[in-house]
Amino acid sequence: MVKRTYSLKTEEGVQIFGLETESNIKVFRNNFKDLINHKMDLSDKDVEFILRESSEVFRRNNQLVSTVQDTTAFANAQKICMRYLFGIVAALFVAILAIWLS
Repeated sequence: MVKRTYSLKTEEGVQIFGLETESNIKVFRNNFKDLINHKMDLSDKDVEFILRESSEVFRRNNQLVSTVQDTTAFANAQKICMRYLFGIVAALFVAILAIWLS
């Protein structure tokens, strides 16, 4: 999806975003959550560090996004996201309207 969204010609630099085609994303997510929630042996100090570091990661991610906002790839990705969000909002509107009218 990342390759297609950004119109990349090769897989270089985006392998981390891919899963094997025969993989099931739900199984992957469940296994990942289980690993994070139950199998990692983190001390309170480790957890505190990760939580502090997460705000720095968020800040740096926003910096990175701001550098690509004027690119065609970003505009394409933004259009896809907006269509997706519009679909969710439209479905919610229809559901709420149906409940209200019943």
